[in-house]
Amino acid sequence: MEITISPFQPIVIPEAFAMSPFEDPDICRAVLDSLSVGVYLVDPERRIIFWNAGAERISGYLRHEVVGRCCRDEILVHSNEQGRV
Repeated sequence: MEITISPFQPIVIPEAFAMSPFEDPDICRAVLDSLSVGVYLVDPERRIIFWNAGAERISGYLRHEVVGRCCRDEILVHSNEQGRV
């Protein structure tokens, strides 16, 4: 599982950890949605499978506009910690 916390680079969570606290997708969704930071999840093909309210606020894109689309569709412009693209 890969989690990106805007504006930093993706954080890869080991499968063993990802399965234990996040076995219930509804609990996982509720926890991630409650965060004030932008969080999105992608599948192995880099399709966006989750987009929280923080990501909506930061990016201006609503959840239904991005879920199912690929990161390479230029939805996001990734930057490093210094704000450089």
